[in-house]
Amino acid sequence: MIKKIKRSYSNFTALLDYPRIHSGLNKERKLFFFFYTWAFGGAERVHISLLKLFKALDPICFITTKSGNEGFKNEFESNSTVINLGRWAEKVSYKKHMYKKLAKMINKQKSPIVFGGNSEFLYEMIPLLEPHVTIIDLLHNFADFKQGSEWRSLPYTRRIDKRIVLGEKLLEQLKNHYAENAIEESYLNRVEIIPNFVDIEQPFQKKDFNGILEVLFVARNSPEKRFHVVKSIAEKCQKLALPLKFTVIGDFEDSEDMPQNIQLVGAIYDKSVLNEFYKRAHIVLLTSRREGLPMVILEGMSFGLIPISTDVGELNAYIGEHKGNGYLINNPIDEEQIIASFVVKFTEIMEERNELAKVSQNAYDTVKREFSFENFANAYRKTILDSIPAK
Repeated sequence: MIKKIKRSYSNFTALLDYPRIHSGLNKERKLFFFFYTWAFGGAERVHISLLKLFKALDPICFITTKSGNEGFKNEFESNSTVINLGRWAEKVSYKKHMYKKLAKMINKQKSPIVFGGNSEFLYEMIPLLEPHVTIIDLLHNFADFKQGSEWRSLPYTRRIDKRIVLGEKLLEQLKNHYAENAIEESYLNRVEIIPNFVDIEQPFQKKDFNGILEVLFVARNSPEKRFHVVKSIAEKCQKLALPLKFTVIGDFEDSEDMPQNIQLVGAIYDKSVLNEFYKRAHIVLLTSRREGLPMVILEGMSFGLIPISTDVGELNAYIGEHKGNGYLINNPIDEEQIIASFVVKFTEIMEERNELAKVSQNAYDTVKREFSFENFANAYRKTILDSIPAK
């Protein structure tokens, strides 16, 4: 009964919100973004960067699912006209109406560009978009259990004009995905690699690797981030009396079994506040089951933090002991094996403190060399602006 009342209330408020959505569609535009959420996350940071990059074009940005928190709402709204579709992108009958309304509005524009990132709503609207509409899709990573964008977009692959991936590994996954699902290899010609960027605002600052080392874990509370693995690593390090302090930033709840060497900070949306944690920490930790090109690792390295991560996504193209800039842990199915490998690595690090300053410098240098804003901006400007015909 309570759920039914909540749904009825959501339907009612959606109807009240319709005039606001309608008024936001009246202006002539060239660029339309469709993003999954404005909640806390690395992909959302990339989406904000894209909105900032094309702010001069006055883009409109549709949020197509319910965001779990306010996250980066203010940054989305300060760089675009944001329309949070809410119930209009959830309830089947409402959604069908909104597909038609948005498609009609986009189709009447001259040479419009639609750019999507993790938006199932956009994929399902694609059949209604006319041939003169350019469709660009950003694929951050592959998901589990055939639930990701690579599967949801499959029926519409041949209509997507351009596709962006973060690196060679994801490109290879996409190549295999196309082959296994009878998508002609020629469609790979539409795929472009554009890595993320890190905004390095500060020169390298040496860290003191004596005493207790602070390990920073920054993530949203979702299953693939595996916070329970972090807890187990911290607990085992505590039993070994390793001089480590784990600082956790994200929407994680405290519990009775929380190890004493873990400090829960909560979610942080202010980048300047988050940067203060990066400045004081020594190591950035990632335990994810899957990722594309995780921003938290790159951001940590830009402050000289030493990355210790599961070997996921594109990381091994840039990070590794052989490169002298960080440590990757094999990512098998057995989580106990993963936990044990992390603990072994932390133990080794404690015994090799004299090497850490050099690893820290190398981590910073890698990000500065490989992930510049200039490369990111030039690539996206070419991809998007080249799709807009000259007047």
